[in-house]
Amino acid sequence: MCRISGLAAIDDAFVDELKWPDGVASYCLLFREPVEREWEALGRITEHERVWIVYSAVKDRAASNEIVRGARLQEAILSDRELAELFTATRKEYYRSLNREMTPRQISEHENFIKGSLPGVRRICLKKNGLPVALLMLVEIQNYEDEIVDWVPWAWVSASLGTEDRKIAHRQLRLWLCAGGRDRVQCSVASHNFRSQKFFRKMGLRPECAQILKTK
Repeated sequence: MCRISGLAAIDDAFVDELKWPDGVASYCLLFREPVEREWEALGRITEHERVWIVYSAVKDRAASNEIVRGARLQEAILSDRELAELFTATRKEYYRSLNREMTPRQISEHENFIKGSLPGVRRICLKKNGLPVALLMLVEIQNYEDEIVDWVPWAWVSASLGTEDRKIAHRQLRLWLCAGGRDRVQCSVASHNFRSQKFFRKMGLRPECAQILKTK
């Protein structure tokens, strides 16, 4: 783990020139300065799935006590089976939006997560007209600083929601995220996933470091 000035230092050439000692599968590069509009800098990275941005925040406990006034979406209770089905369907939907399919490695990791971790996942599902329109999942992990944190393994908001319903969904998800669990929440977003980068900013998280994976 080391520190860099910011995302401007990371591009394809920087990643290609990294040295990989035996046993090292990833680098964690902490940002010295706050990062803004990260999607603009990340557009220079062309290889998908190699550079990830870790977002982090200390939960706003006061926000969790706010009362949601006005319109709100139905909060549904999902069984583990229902959660696995929605999780799988929305992940496949995401990759189809990129004109891609999940790789065999991603499918194996997905299935292992469902078998090993899904029963312990905290989850919130929002519905409209009886159909799921948003999903947020939390698990506890030990992060790169050996701190136990709440980690977001998956978040999804349906593209079918209009502007007002999307705002309502974001607010309900954020209030739920701030309630209970560990004080710090984190997640990892692929460099090309600009939509999720903007979503997690709306949830109150900010870029903390870049994680570069050894893929070659």
